[in-house]
Amino acid sequence: MTTTNIRQQTLIFLGLAALMLVTRFHHFGSALHMPDASLAIFFVAGFYLRRVTFFALLGAEAVLIDYVAVNFAGISTWCITPAYGALALSYLVAWAGGYWASRNASLNAAFLLRLSLAGFAASAAGFLIADGTFYWVSGRIVTPNWTGYWSHMTLYFASFVSAACAYIAAAALVQVALILAERRRHPAV
Repeated sequence: MTTTNIRQQTLIFLGLAALMLVTRFHHFGSALHMPDASLAIFFVAGFYLRRVTFFALLGAEAVLIDYVAVNFAGISTWCITPAYGALALSYLVAWAGGYWASRNASLNAAFLLRLSLAGFAASAAGFLIADGTFYWVSGRIVTPNWTGYWSHMTLYFASFVSAACAYIAAAALVQVALILAERRRHPAV
């Protein structure tokens, strides 16, 4: 189900890169902007692309988008702190979750449950790494403490993780639709 040729990998990569380009500027989303899809992008890339080259290219794109956003588009530098580097680990966790979920992929309920759980776990872990590192390491929080962190984390957890899970679910639905369309075009004998 996840075996892809170079043409498919290129199309998937370009689609994910385009999604990052249109969603990365606005972390929370709004009526006009979709929420940031970065965690989901790395999960889906781990699922389909698997090669570390694609991870590096998507990571470089994320950094470039942030650079342009801060230096040319008037986006605040609030998140550009010593904690920024931890995003690489956050995205690696999402990538690894997608990679793990791709093992023994098939179109059945057990696999779809495993994919859902992996998507949630990878998104939650990726968020907790990024958010926790920002809270404790960025220097933006004057007196960090566990009560303050709990309040900070719970403020953003649901929106970030649910957005990532929604993007992952959308990718899974596209995959299922493509498989079903292929089966209709070439029914088993």
